[in-house]
Amino acid sequence: MQQYDVTVYADFGPIGTPGFTYRVSAASLDEASGAALALAQERNPSVRHFTTPAPEPVDDDQQPEQPEDQRKPARADRRFDPISHITWLDFDPYDGEPDDATRAALKANGWRWSRYRMEWYSNRRYPQIPACVVAVERGTCDYASERADRLTARAAVHQQRSDAAYQRSNDLVSMIPLGQPILVGHHSERADRNRRAKSWRAMDKSVEEAKTADRLSAEASRSAAHQAYYTTNPDAMQRRVDRLSADARKMARTVDARTRQLAQRGEEQTDGDREYLRRLEAIESEIADLRQRIAAAGGITADRLAAAGMVAEVGDLVRIHGFTGVVRRVNPKSYTVEMRNGNSGDGWTLKLDRTRLQAILRKRDEMQKEEEQPEQAAN
Repeated sequence: MQQYDVTVYADFGPIGTPGFTYRVSAASLDEASGAALALAQERNPSVRHFTTPAPEPVDDDQQPEQPEDQRKPARADRRFDPISHITWLDFDPYDGEPDDATRAALKANGWRWSRYRMEWYSNRRYPQIPACVVAVERGTCDYASERADRLTARAAVHQQRSDAAYQRSNDLVSMIPLGQPILVGHHSERADRNRRAKSWRAMDKSVEEAKTADRLSAEASRSAAHQAYYTTNPDAMQRRVDRLSADARKMARTVDARTRQLAQRGEEQTDGDREYLRRLEAIESEIADLRQRIAAAGGITADRLAAAGMVAEVGDLVRIHGFTGVVRRVNPKSYTVEMRNGNSGDGWTLKLDRTRLQAILRKRDEMQKEEEQPEQAAN
């Protein structure tokens, strides 16, 4: 039996630094490779590996200790929040917390620590995972929907503190008759002044806590409205589909060019290539989910109006993107609308996407008939 050093690497980054080395006893190099790979797959079922034999056989009683710089890598679960577009890393507590070098690598790649969730997060579009971290894909999460509830709970806590401080302020001066001034020169003057000062401080604390509670309540309302709009409004979801589709087409062209390049060189995909493919798959998955939700809602506003027989045509008065204007041109994916200022009569023209259409106020034929009626009455 001879001992071999077997170094194992993961798909999206090494399991060690640069790879975690196992010293195994085996009769051959192939047998040692299989044994080390089985040990590595207990941590991560998807790995690639290569082996290098030890220069000399080492007895079991004389095995050198593992160097300190070959520590186990930090293992983390990666989740993506499609609402806030934030990527989260949740490190496995059984593998230990990331060391100083791992934390420094995370910060260098744009990751930040969330004290509330006790997880690392990145709001970058394509966050980079440091090589010293083994990230296991865990799909999506819905942390953004919890923000309104979290802010509401915080507002309730601050409101309770405000009520408690208000009650404490009243209790401190409850024994003083209403309108009684400070008795200067009396033996109770010092205590009276201190009591009134404490009451004022408690009242100031109550006011500050109440302001904080109001601010958090307003933030919770805005967060709930924001999430409801971008998760239930078909027009907003369609605009995101259009943006993601453009990104997916650009990335697909890059993947095709890279695939041809690797085929010509006879090389295999690198970790960076696989990470790029993972990003493309995530975008395509989000597009498919958004399209299903748009279809379930009956399509965008323009399609629902068309299904009801209301099609925006040239000359119609429409409500679009919060403005009221007359359609001057109907494009395949947009409308050219002339806006009018009712006071000055001045106007301007905007080209807006079909998803911005809100309502068709009046058809061109109706407006023409109304304009003809005064002329007929005059004649």
